Amino acid sequence: MALAVVLAMLPFYILSRTLVPTLVSFCCQRRWSFYEAKLVSMRPLRVEKTALLMAKTLQATRRYHLRIGERFDRLFEKLHVQYRSGLVWALSHRLIVCVLFAVFCAASFSLFPIPWPRLLSIS
Repeated sequence: MALAVVLAMLPFYILSRTLVPTLVSFCCQRRWSFYEAKLVSMRPLRVEKTALLMAKTLQATRRYHLRIGERFDRLFEKLHVQYRSGLVWALSHRLIVCVLFAVFCAASFSLFPIPWPRLLSIS
């Protein structure tokens, strides 16, 4: 039961770690430019200090999001390269892959006890 819950939640976790930050960065770009334009139009000294502080905060937030995005891109590119090299190896060594698959399937089936006497008895 717990395994079913974990397997059901896993795709949503992956989605929340990949797609949602990307969409937020696209949505926030428009808002940042809106706030930056609004901050430039403010003139009084007190408001300028506040605007400067808000602009610095927006820049720091933008840099933070960019760093996260760049790190994700680097890790994804490494994963892509490793996947591609593994796929090329698997396609060039088809016999080994097929034998390993058969061994894995046999090992998986051996984990579950089969009640042979009940299956073979005709009652």
